[in-house]
Amino acid sequence: MNTEKIFKDILIRLSDIYQNEGSQNGSLTAEALSLASNQVFDLKENEDEELSKFFNSFISNDDHMLAQQIKEISNFLPWHHSSMGGRIEGDLKKQFIQSVLLGPSGIIKSNDYEVGIFMQMANIDYSVRRHPAEETFFIISGKGYFNKDHHPEIYGEVGDYIHNPSMINHSNRTEEHHMIWSWRWSGDISLDSYIKNK
Repeated sequence: MNTEKIFKDILIRLSDIYQNEGSQNGSLTAEALSLASNQVFDLKENEDEELSKFFNSFISNDDHMLAQQIKEISNFLPWHHSSMGGRIEGDLKKQFIQSVLLGPSGIIKSNDYEVGIFMQMANIDYSVRRHPAEETFFIISGKGYFNKDHHPEIYGEVGDYIHNPSMINHSNRTEEHHMIWSWRWSGDISLDSYIKNK
């Protein structure tokens, strides 16, 4: 397995996904991912494979090709339980795992864009929050439900885009199935102004 080649293929696939989103910030993120794919990477295998094995156990042949590519090299990606800078706590934090590919804390450093992979377990409510960053999810495995301000709830499944404008109140939930998405942040991507509503 050529880990570096698969990782570059993942970046190119993500670039295509966000180019096809049909927005200016999606196109700019796509360009950043495409440029990043020209770099040389020396990915190190994780010493603790628990989270990568956990991620892999949810991926099937019915999922998006991106999910299947990530599964191939998941033990070379930096997985962790997502806390959003300490704003997700305790048992809820354990229901999310993520890997940042591009961004301030990503494999590829960027202060302008953030792109990563996020997994939410079944039967979990990810409570209302808002942030300055403009955000788009692209679902690659599973399914779930999304809320934005006072709009009707949206059902999302593999291949769907969910867009959250800057500072909009949004939340999402899963029922009997997990959900995995790639996300992109554009604009102010710092966590300083991330607000978790009580």
